[in-house]
Amino acid sequence: MRTFPIKYSVSFPRIPDYLKALRQFKDGDLRAFSKLFFCCKSRDWKSEKEWRFFASKPNSFVEFDEPMLSGIIFGWKMPDSTRNLIRAWTNEYTPKPKLFEVKPSSDRFRMNISPIIIGRPTKKFSGPKGLWGR
Repeated sequence: MRTFPIKYSVSFPRIPDYLKALRQFKDGDLRAFSKLFFCCKSRDWKSEKEWRFFASKPNSFVEFDEPMLSGIIFGWKMPDSTRNLIRAWTNEYTPKPKLFEVKPSSDRFRMNISPIIIGRPTKKFSGPKGLWGR
């Protein structure tokens, strides 16, 4: 298993960056390919201080200390069955991670994040800053 920090950038990677990563992939360097394709995000998300991990075996289980998981963002196409499974896994965590869902904006090229509040209507969240209460 490998773990990489997210690289936050002002702009998307350029075509030459992708071509270089593809050449490195063909030469057996999966790390460079993975970093470029899966570990780059807009600088707007820098407050997350996100890391991503890659397991070589499918359906691998990764152990971690519960307090390390401060929040979960559910993708807008994630099936309810998967959401419910993740909620069940994290229900006993101390502290409980904050839950959010993401949906595409109807009028801009961006995603809107809303907190999921059980038993109450969700309130729109305007952006990534302060996601985890910072």
